[in-house]
Amino acid sequence: MNKTAAQALRDKLMKVPEPKRRHLNLSVGTPYSRKMGATVYAYKDEGYALWLELEFDHHVRSFNLEPEPLVVARGDKRFDIPLQGASVDHAEHLTLHFTRETLDRVVDDTVAEDLINAQQWDSMDASIRVWRDLHLVDRLDRANKDTLLRYVCAPHVVANVEIEAQIVELLKKIRKICVWDVFQNIKTHDEEEIKTALVSLIIGRKIFLDMNTRFSVHSEISSQEIFHA
Repeated sequence: MNKTAAQALRDKLMKVPEPKRRHLNLSVGTPYSRKMGATVYAYKDEGYALWLELEFDHHVRSFNLEPEPLVVARGDKRFDIPLQGASVDHAEHLTLHFTRETLDRVVDDTVAEDLINAQQWDSMDASIRVWRDLHLVDRLDRANKDTLLRYVCAPHVVANVEIEAQIVELLKKIRKICVWDVFQNIKTHDEEEIKTALVSLIIGRKIFLDMNTRFSVHSEISSQEIFHA
């Protein structure tokens, strides 16, 4: 694939459709994305789960949850393969997101493997990711991401940098601390403001949260990545 064709495909995959093209008869979530600075349309559990993953991933710069199907030709056959989404990271690497269920339903194993391993993706600095578990939207880590993102994913919400600095300074003195103790150490601000600052730091990977339990005031945070699944 030449450079012009590669750029055209990138542009096509990252273009958010006009409202008239949307399938509002399907189950849809409409969360606000900080990264995109707008409401996004996440169809079914799989779409919402992918939004949680991409919005929470600090490597991802932008994404599209509504890309047009990828057209693949094999001999005299043409396949229109639905994508779950497309994303670009801070190094401009493009990732095409599919679900295993969709690939199994639309194409046979040979076509799917050819698609995943096609050399054209290397030539356009892109790759394929096939998800097997996006239907598990209520999985513990995703439930936590959903809770955390609700503190920051709204228009005009900005984390208080003064609170962030106090949290970072507090964690320099102790290996880990629970959220409730953070509240007790920062009495000059509202608890909701503190939660927003905490989440902003967690998403930016400036501090780390124990994601092995449901997020609450008893959850532990650390300046080090000490919590493992």
